[in-house]
Amino acid sequence: METVFHKRLKSLRMQKGLSQRQFAAQIDLNYSQYNRYEIGDRKPSTDTIAKIADALQVSVDYLLD
Repeated sequence: METVFHKRLKSLRMQKGLSQRQFAAQIDLNYSQYNRYEIGDRKPSTDTIAKIADALQVSVDYLLD
């Protein structure tokens, strides 16, 4: 099930012009792990959400709300 987080994650990554593999490498995550976050199969930890928000230059609140 898609949530706001998954939709925003994909949208923001695409706005940056990055593939899933490129972005996963940028935030030091395994590609398959990142892919599961973006499609909604898994929820990232609080630390990972903070890392993603920082890399995308948005607040954690924006990603989650």
